Amino acid sequence: MHVVNVGDVEFKELEKGDAVGVRVKYLVGEEHGAKNFYLRLYEVDKGGKTPLDRHIYEHEVYIAKGVATLVYEQDGVRKTRVVKEGDTIYIGSNELHQFINIGDDKLVFLCVRGAERIYEKKE
Repeated sequence: MHVVNVGDVEFKELEKGDAVGVRVKYLVGEEHGAKNFYLRLYEVDKGGKTPLDRHIYEHEVYIAKGVATLVYEQDGVRKTRVVKEGDTIYIGSNELHQFINIGDDKLVFLCVRGAERIYEKKE
């Protein structure tokens, strides 16, 4: 079992792809014994963005604070839509995604993502 208070976990700068102004708290991960899913808290500065990305693993996202443009693809066409506090988003395996903070304050969201090892077994 792993129990931690979110206030006791330090933010780490996300240095990946074209990310700007993004910090992550790694709340539950492989280092804590998790084998199937990981939990992370993201904070994105005003005007910041997560990397334009796609992964083998799926994500479930809950917007805790702020408003963002979600970049995604549908039928091979890149699209956008606004997501805000209280919204939940399912991002399937290998789906393109990016969050761009368009609000006046920080964007804060929780992300549950699958562990790579789950998907590696299937291939």
